[in-house]
Amino acid sequence: MLDLSSFIEESQKNKINKKEEKDEIILELKLNNSNPYISTKKLYLNKNTGIPTKMEIEDNNKNTKIHILYTEVKINTLS
Repeated sequence: MLDLSSFIEESQKNKINKKEEKDEIILELKLNNSNPYISTKKLYLNKNTGIPTKMEIEDNNKNTKIHILYTEVKINTLS
């Protein structure tokens, strides 16, 4: 799956590595699956807002196979 909810679900089954760079936080999820074309997912978050900016999906050779750019993300809040 390629959406944010699947990233969250997969993060409960697999280990997430967190890196911080200048303006963003990168959450890297290595998947334990047999699909060589989808082995790693990287979710980039704006460091100030925590809102996702992009997701990259890499194959076993660390080649980016899918690049998703989030231009508008609305987060529902509980009130």
